[in-house]
Amino acid sequence: MRRAIDVQAKSAPAATTAAAGDRDAAASRLQRAADLAGQLRARPLLAQINTPTLVIAGRHDPSTTLEAGEFIAQHAANARLAVLDTAHIANIEQPQAYAETVLGFLLSSNHPPR
Repeated sequence: MRRAIDVQAKSAPAATTAAAGDRDAAASRLQRAADLAGQLRARPLLAQINTPTLVIAGRHDPSTTLEAGEFIAQHAANARLAVLDTAHIANIEQPQAYAETVLGFLLSSNHPPR
């Protein structure tokens, strides 16, 4: 069965493959635009965050950029930025560094027990 699927995929017309690629690229662009619109709407709310906040940014994150993390940290009161050498999923890519960063933040003097 797998061989038949592979053969069908290889015999697909180039135009169909190109159209699928164009459709995927357009969907990706639309999703990025929607994400950006949501981020822009949320920006004025950052000043209302008074709770100590840890912003973790991945240095190589293509979707939530380091600049976005810096913006959040600069505009939320009592926020701290931690930059890890990761892309988007820091807790999976660098679990030890992520855990140490979060634990250090939680144990810092910025967080008195309630």
